[in-house]
Amino acid sequence: MELHRSKTRSIREFENWAHSYDHSILNSLLFEPSYKLMFGEVCKRAKRKSTFRMLDIGCGTGTFLAKCLASGLDMEVTGLDIAYNMIRQATYKAKRIISNGSAMTFMVGDAEHLPFESGYFDMVTCSNSFHHYPNQLQAVREMKRVLKSNGELLIVDGHRDDPLGYLIFDVAVDAVEKHVHHCSRRQFIKMFKEAGFQKVTQRMAGLYIPLLATQGQA
Repeated sequence: MELHRSKTRSIREFENWAHSYDHSILNSLLFEPSYKLMFGEVCKRAKRKSTFRMLDIGCGTGTFLAKCLASGLDMEVTGLDIAYNMIRQATYKAKRIISNGSAMTFMVGDAEHLPFESGYFDMVTCSNSFHHYPNQLQAVREMKRVLKSNGELLIVDGHRDDPLGYLIFDVAVDAVEKHVHHCSRRQFIKMFKEAGFQKVTQRMAGLYIPLLATQGQA
């Protein structure tokens, strides 16, 4: 019951935030550094594939996926978010930014129950939304399920093990939102391995706000 209430609160929060999301100060402090980190990893892998399929979970208004397609790389990208208003904004943005909107698809969905067949994507990304997922292990298992063999999952979230990160995420954010959980480095590694990822690596990033990137190979 508590998990259901937590998810309902998150949906309500992001539905209300959708219209001002792109104007938030968090774009320069948190989102853009995360996108830059993920974009480098996506480009490295997309260049090796004749057909590259990527899923971005918790895609928000679709800024990261628009950036990927604007790079000119040949890829098929899908964005999923639990908030309808976020997806509506993302779809509108895709029509304005991308000339070939058919390569980009957005849909409303739950990270814990992904509406895709198994082994479909080459890469799954998720930035700054994972801490909102009530059943995080189930979400990682679903991300693993929809990946092809040797596909990769990249999750970027707040680095709460960093002293500044602890104050930001475990003190300030928790005081405001109360229903989120930022994983430690150990928790991420344990979760990825329990979900079946064979190779797990981590790196730290972020100039103003500490970020932790955890990457696993299916």
